[in-house]
Amino acid sequence: MLYGAYVVGDGPTGPTGPTGPGAGDTGPTGPTGPSGYGATGVTGPTGPSGTGSTGPTGLSVTGPTGPSGESGALVMKGAWSAIVSYSINDCVSHGGSSYVSIINSNLNHEPSGTDAYWQLMGSIGGTGPTGPTGASGASVTGPTGPSGAAGSTGPTGPTGAIGETGIGLTGPAGLTGATGPTGPSGTGPTGPTGPSGAAGSTGPSGAVGVTGSTGPTGPTGPSGIDATGASVTGPTGPTGPTGSSITGSTGPTGATGATGGGVRSISLLIGDGSLVITTGVCGALEIPCSCIITSARVLSVDNISGSISIQLWKDSYANFPPTSADLIDTFSITNGVKSEETGLILTIASGSILLFNVNSVTSMKQVLLSLTVVS
Repeated sequence: MLYGAYVVGDGPTGPTGPTGPGAGDTGPTGPTGPSGYGATGVTGPTGPSGTGSTGPTGLSVTGPTGPSGESGALVMKGAWSAIVSYSINDCVSHGGSSYVSIINSNLNHEPSGTDAYWQLMGSIGGTGPTGPTGASGASVTGPTGPSGAAGSTGPTGPTGAIGETGIGLTGPAGLTGATGPTGPSGTGPTGPTGPSGAAGSTGPSGAVGVTGSTGPTGPTGPSGIDATGASVTGPTGPTGPTGSSITGSTGPTGATGATGGGVRSISLLIGDGSLVITTGVCGALEIPCSCIITSARVLSVDNISGSISIQLWKDSYANFPPTSADLIDTFSITNGVKSEETGLILTIASGSILLFNVNSVTSMKQVLLSLTVVS
């Protein structure tokens, strides 16, 4: 902090001293001489001069000029990195928020709020501080210090990306599905027929029967002599009978394949979380397989209480696009953060197109619609 300094100079002129008395009194007239004129009396003395001495010059003091306010300039450094060393006033984005470094050599300190390393930024930088007023002199007021320069506007944090709308995969083929439940008025639709399960594998073949033993070779006939006197070999004995063949029994039939189908979820994220949701069509889906919507939930993602009405329109590919005339249900939150509908029987044919339309909304900025389907 700067303090005032006194400067010695010429002060104002002091007051004039009082005027001295006038000329002295006239002396008395001498007595008249006895004869003729008497002598003239002496003249009285002159009084002292009446001008006083000049007073000393007073002090003149000028107060110092106050210092300029600190500059609020910020340096944009983009996304935060653990391998970059940041200095004071360096700005980064991280996790959808913006931060400004409040120390030098700020290395590998992940921003997570206002702490010893980072300060969470607002939407606009603050105005620099006003310089202090100079100290008052004896009779002169020092000038007011200039206002600090306005800080630059801090960056807006990036908007989080909206997740893709997913749909569950089709379960493996199964046996014929059960008949759908009866509707509230009249007979409910029959559940779709699943394909037949795979045939069980063929059991192993029975063991081959034992081959019978070969019959004994007949004895060799005695050697004879032909007409020429040569030796003659007797005939070979007959072959023994072949053993019987035995076929094993057929193996057991394989087990029946499991029934197909299953429970899946269709989810739709509505709104970007920064602005209030607007009315109108907010999403569309093509359903690749036949299914039934059995329940629905609507949740306020950022826990903001409000109201919303979401219409579900359904039509075929040939009649695309669906319109309000194709409305099959409406899912709503009224002055709250969540709602749920159960016991639904909304049949969706394979290849159908679903459109989601926000009919009305109050306050809410991001909502999740989750539909439970059975295929």
